[in-house]
Amino acid sequence: MKIELKNIKFVHEMSEETNCFHANLYVNGVFVGYAENSGKGGNTDYSAIAPIHNEAIRQCEKYCASQPEKYYELYDLRIPCTLESTIDDLLEDYLDKQNAKSVKKTIEKKQINSIVMSDDLSIVTLKFNKKIEDCVREDEVAFKSQLSKMILKYPEHKVMNTNIPKSLYTKKQQKQKQQQI
Repeated sequence: MKIELKNIKFVHEMSEETNCFHANLYVNGVFVGYAENSGKGGNTDYSAIAPIHNEAIRQCEKYCASQPEKYYELYDLRIPCTLESTIDDLLEDYLDKQNAKSVKKTIEKKQINSIVMSDDLSIVTLKFNKKIEDCVREDEVAFKSQLSKMILKYPEHKVMNTNIPKSLYTKKQQKQKQQQI
């Protein structure tokens, strides 16, 4: 059984204890209902769009109940699989993908004139007054020195730039850069 959320509307500003959202619920490619959470800490609700789809919702609930329990490593918590928990997981996956797109876009924008480093939780930058390519062309030694200082200052971070020539990294740094790809 394929359960999907589409047309997701997420409201970060109203998400207090839980994620505030509204979405269309699809089962095996058919729009059968809605899913939503007010963001105030309550359960995620779902309902059929019409009485004719109540059976599809019941089948989803039955299917989810037959699945293995879910383990949430962050909380060291195991819970039975339900349609509600499945909807919540689908929303989390969607939000993770949106966040990854946003981070990628930020990095692409900042790397034009900055060394950009990330440890998956934060981004640090060293901004220049000109494009990275111009800095390298005008004074490669000075740029390489700045790059090395950043790498030493933030050992847990990875250089995210795709516009820094590999030749500017030490052999050890080149190996680390290759491993993150």
